[in-house]
Amino acid sequence: METVPKTLARLLWMIRRWRIPFGILRTTELI
Repeated sequence: METVPKTLARLLWMIRRWRIPFGILRTTELI
């Protein structure tokens, strides 16, 4: 049961880390 929350936390961290660069790329594409 300890591995499930750890994996979820890792996924959330990755999404948060990759959200900023993706947003920048999207804004540059729109412009």
